[in-house]
Amino acid sequence: MVNVAANDIDNDGIPELALAHGFSLSYKHRTGIISLLTHQGDPTASWSIREIDRTPTTHRLLRANIDGSGTNVLVNAPLFGSDSLVPEYRDRLSLFWYKPGIWKRQVITDTEKGTVHGIHAAPWHDSSRDSILSASFPRDPCTRVQSRALDTNSCGHWRFKSVAKQWCQRNPNRTSQPRALPNNKRTMAWSSSRRLPPGL
Repeated sequence: MVNVAANDIDNDGIPELALAHGFSLSYKHRTGIISLLTHQGDPTASWSIREIDRTPTTHRLLRANIDGSGTNVLVNAPLFGSDSLVPEYRDRLSLFWYKPGIWKRQVITDTEKGTVHGIHAAPWHDSSRDSILSASFPRDPCTRVQSRALDTNSCGHWRFKSVAKQWCQRNPNRTSQPRALPNNKRTMAWSSSRRLPPGL
């Protein structure tokens, strides 16, 4: 298991769990399974498991209210693309989302580059719905970490905007998890605890 996202899909007070497993740094030799775990009435007993999708290198899952309805969807971020090669992992990759109950894979964007190591859901452009904040970077000795806000417009089409950039020469993974701070000023914090305002 590499990641898990909890969401109470049936509104019974006990969240279902979306589980990412079968992860590997080798795109061609791993399955990248996403499964849904559901309790059978007693959450202390064994849960059922159902496979939702397979996308090699699936790495981060989260729930997000992307349309303002209050109903969360599942967002899936693979770590890197199908043609990525060590050590730089240069390739484009896609982010996906799934509507609960249907679980059909839908594309958020196919223009992410390099390695996407972190995603976060929070209101950014619109206080009534979540944007998807993603942090991506190429695997270079001097690494540019870039975060983008992706959200849907009134027609349901995804749009994106670069909201923060920083350069790191050491340990880029430590600065690759975006978080939106609850200060109503659209301020982003990275896992290094360094705060970056939009557009930096």
